[in-house]
Amino acid sequence: MIDRQHDLPITKQATALGISRRCVYYLPRSVSSADLGIMRRIDERHLDFPFAGSRMLRDLLNAEGIQIGRQHVATLIRRMGIAAIDRRPNTTREKLTEPVADNTIATAYYIYFDYFLPCIPV
Repeated sequence: MIDRQHDLPITKQATALGISRRCVYYLPRSVSSADLGIMRRIDERHLDFPFAGSRMLRDLLNAEGIQIGRQHVATLIRRMGIAAIDRRPNTTREKLTEPVADNTIATAYYIYFDYFLPCIPV
């Protein structure tokens, strides 16, 4: 892709490939061994409790003696690509294909009581 020994400068090579220079020079940092151990425990806890989010996983890890904050747990979960299983909105509701008609009986009822009942002598 990018040849650093080529006569063409890296900037021109990146432009020709349609990528930014930042992508050329970026070197990803490796994950520390402590984080790898925590990620392994998060994966085990996630298999036991697939509904657990970052707060519950933090509490489970703290109970095991691993002192970690919620944000760090959330970062590691995101890096691992896992997510808690939970309810999603409107999953059991049918999707209506036709618009719902107005309730004409209720409309007639309110029109009747608004206009005719005040005229009736008591």
